[in-house]
Formats: sequence, C-alpha cells, structure tokens
Amino acid sequence: MAGRNYAIDVLKLGLMGLIFIYHTYDFMEDNTWLRERFFPNGLGWISVHIFFAISGFLMMKSYFRDAEKTPPETSGRNTARFVFRKFTGIAPQYYTALVISWAVYIASMREQLSLGFLSSLSYNLLPEALLLNRGGMDPVFTNLPTWYIQAMLLCMIPMYYLLSRNRDLFMYVITPLGGLFALAFMFNQDPMFIGNGGTEHIIPNGMIRGFAGLFSGCIAFVLYRQITKYRYTRLQKTLLTVLEAVIYIWMLMGCFTAHSDGKGHFLAMLLIVPALALTFSGESWLAVLFSSPKLKFVSSLTTTIYFNHWSARRIVMTWFPGMSYRRSVAYMAAFTVVLCIVYWLILTVCRKLAGGCLKKLFTFTPKMSSKKLPE
Repeated sequence: MAGRNYAIDVLKLGLMGLIFIYHTYDFMEDNTWLRERFFPNGLGWISVHIFFAISGFLMMKSYFRDAEKTPPETSGRNTARFVFRKFTGIAPQYYTALVISWAVYIASMREQLSLGFLSSLSYNLLPEALLLNRGGMDPVFTNLPTWYIQAMLLCMIPMYYLLSRNRDLFMYVITPLGGLFALAFMFNQDPMFIGNGGTEHIIPNGMIRGFAGLFSGCIAFVLYRQITKYRYTRLQKTLLTVLEAVIYIWMLMGCFTAHSDGKGHFLAMLLIVPALALTFSGESWLAVLFSSPKLKFVSSLTTTIYFNHWSARRIVMTWFPGMSYRRSVAYMAAFTVVLCIVYWLILTVCRKLAGGCLKKLFTFTPKMSSKKLPE
C-alpha cells in the first residue's frame, strides 16, 4: 500500500462529528427526530472512549519507538519526558482555545462582572489552566471537552512508568486486567457513571474512564503486533476487511440506537479493541481508501473543531436561546467556524513570535560550574 494510512485520522474526524451532535443535546425538543431514533448521550460517551483507546495505542507505539534509546533504569525520567513531550505537543492548541473559552465565558457572565467576581474566578480557573480538573478539582470548566486531555495525561503517568519498568508484566498482565476491572467497575455502577463528572470515588470518574480507554488501546496494540507479524493473501485481506467493517457497524448500531442504554455501551466498548487493532494494522482493503496525502489536514481539523465547538455552544445558549433545534445547530456550526478562524489566527501569530522575541525570552544558558572537573 502506498502512502500513510490515514484511517485513524478519518475515524477521529467522524467521532468528532458525533461529539458535536452530542453537545447539541440541550437544543433538542422531545420530538426531535434525533432523540426519537437514536440515543444521543451514547454519541459522546463512546466517542471519547475511542479517543482514549487511540491515545493508549499511540502511547505503546511511542514507547517501542523510543525503547532502544532509553535504558530501563531511568523509568521515572522516561515517564516525565514522555508526558512532558505529550503535553508540549498539544499545549499551544490547548491554551489558545482555553483563552478563547475564557473570553466567551466571562462575556456570558457580563451581568455578574465585578472586581470580587473576577478575583474569585481567577482562582477557580487555575485547575483548568494547570490541567488538574480530572484530579478531582472541578470548580469551573469553561471548555468542558478538554477534560479528555487532562485525564489522558494524568492516567499516562503511572501507566507509562509501569510499562518502562516491566514491559512484559504491563502488556500481558496489567493491561488486560486493568482494562477489564475498569470496565467492570463502571458497568456495575449507576449507568450514568459514564458521564465525565463525579468525584464520589477515590479516583474521579473521568480518570476511571481514562484508564479504561487507555488500557483498551494498549490491548489493541498487543493484538496489532500479532496481526502485523504475517503476510496476507488477497482472500485473507478481504476477510479482514469484512471483519473490520462488521465490528464497527455492530458497535455503532449497539451504541447509538434508541434501544441502547448505559450498560450496553460498556459491553460495546469491548469491540473497540479488535476494531482499532485492524484499523492501525492497515492490512484490510479499507486502508487503501485512506492513503491519499490529501487527508493530511484531517487530524488538525479534528483538533480545531474539538477545542472550539464548546465555546460556540455557549454563545448560542447565552445570546440566542429559544430557537428551534435546526437553527440552534446551524448557529453553533457557524460560530464554531468563526472561533476556529480566530483560533488559527492566534496560533499563527504566537508561532511567529515564538521564533523571535519569545524564543530569546525563554532561552536560558546554564551556569558553568566553578569546581574543577576530575581528570
């Protein structure tokens, strides 16, 4: 197959579309066709779980790429380096969108603005700015969907450390048991446990969801390694293609129809493991459909929409309440486009500055030791 397999990027864009629809839930009337024929809550729940699974898979892939360069006795440093690299890769986009969401939030609270309000708000915004909301602190969430980023980074710290310390133990013992126990725990709680909120347990609900999704991705990676060990005939590739398509259709039908419920979603999450393993392997004929270089933009488009659609939703709910569902969604889509443009303008300016004065400002020269080095 020529070119990179962009199937995962296209999958993430599709999931982003489902999350967008999920976040229009408050605009729906009882007779909205979407509410009558589908289970809208499932659109967001299962989509974010797949995002976690993809992140878990990529964490494993990153580890194996760097394993030969990093000795196991530096597991702690390797973990800190990996998580910091993961954070810095998304930080410019995260904080740009966060500043926009802060501006929209403060504008939506214009009637309450005062020095005391702004002082109190400044402290309440700290957990979101420091990516600590998923650690149990939830005073204010101006950009709610970004809880996924926070939970992902926090959960990756112990997971990557255990992976670095003992790869076989983590891959073949901790990963399957951890994924099973997390899903079993959620399944036996209230069906609405799958919501991102909740701090009634020692570990916040969002982090339990994070562990469950990341472990699913790790299991998918183990299966992926087995799939990619072999060369397949055309008939075998055809069978893998049919299997991949059937798994995705089965999972989507089970999660998003009006007859589904929270318990069923947990069971459907089991199907994500073989689905991702097959998609990442690129061994089915579906991969050929997503090998065009023209699909390079898809990943950045998904991130841009993900970071900005919640602020667009707040604009519609604050300044345009009471409209029909279709009109509300149209307004939300339009404001998402506007905010995405603002977001990219800010990012472009910041990147230009980063290559100039900001680079000089944050470049430090280490002190030379005055002690004579041993010969």
